[in-house]
Amino acid sequence: MSNTTTTAADAAEGTAEAAGHAAEAAGHAAESAGMPQLDFSTFPNQIFWLLVALVIIYFVLTKIGMPRIAGVLADRQGRITRDIEAAEKLKAQAVDAEKAYNQALIDARTEAGKIVAHGSVAEIYKHLGLMRIVHVQLANRPENLEARLTALPGVTQVQEEADRWSIRFEEGQLTVEDLHQELVNAGARVRMFQPEVMDMETAFMKLTEGETQ
Repeated sequence: MSNTTTTAADAAEGTAEAAGHAAEAAGHAAESAGMPQLDFSTFPNQIFWLLVALVIIYFVLTKIGMPRIAGVLADRQGRITRDIEAAEKLKAQAVDAEKAYNQALIDARTEAGKIVAHGSVAEIYKHLGLMRIVHVQLANRPENLEARLTALPGVTQVQEEADRWSIRFEEGQLTVEDLHQELVNAGARVRMFQPEVMDMETAFMKLTEGETQ
């Protein structure tokens, strides 16, 4: 009877021990299934596929990625270089324009001083020997009027145009008043006597001709 009890107890103990080992093995299996990368038995395969992946990444970067990146950087550097060159060119043009502007101001002040020094517009015309034109309309035509006017000092041209005359003369040798008086002395009845307005721009250009070149 006692032998039977002992045998049953031993069997139960063995069953419990086997169950414990089975549970421990299941735990280890669960741990291995949860993080296989920590399983030393798979390290050779992992290292092989890591090398394959690195080779593929290197190939993609060197053959596709890096050339594109290099092209983008080269284009960017080219644009930057062109922008810098354009900015330098514009800067040089601005400097030249400023110099020209300052020189023009200096020249303008100089020539303005010359004009003031020469006096009024009439005096400038007289000083430079500029030509003046007077348009005259007469109610009659005195005999030998054209020849008489042409003989006046300073008169360079007497031209009849339809119902009026155009008389060109040098301001320094004949005045507008003298010309009018000569027409009256010749017996002409003057309907219109219109001198052209003296042009300050013309006087200025004549006065400064060759000075700023």
